[in-house]
Amino acid sequence: SAMNAKIVHTDTHAIIPSNNRSAVQTAVVELAREGAKLANIQLLGTMWIASCELPKPEQDGPFVIDRFGTHVIVRGDNQHQLMEKVREMIAADGYALISGPIIHERLWICVLGPAGKTR
Repeated sequence: SAMNAKIVHTDTHAIIPSNNRSAVQTAVVELAREGAKLANIQLLGTMWIASCELPKPEQDGPFVIDRFGTHVIVRGDNQHQLMEKVREMIAADGYALISGPIIHERLWICVLGPAGKTR
């Protein structure tokens, strides 16, 4: 069985280094499901290194909205405003609140997903 490749995230890219090519390819497929695009995959010495471009977060007023496949992560610095935005998205798009609101690095975060599938 392929070992799981470690994924290193930068602001705009995910870098996947592993000496196991199939582990790298599996990680690339997982990231692609979340909307990432493969930039390149190459062999450097004994290491396979893939680089994927991550989907750009949307700025929506005071909120940052990241869409990963069927899930949406909404971040903002005001919990009250964030919850209003989340309720609006649940009503408009049929999402369900999966987790949150939690505070992380001074930002409030909620994770939304398809209604009817919790966790």
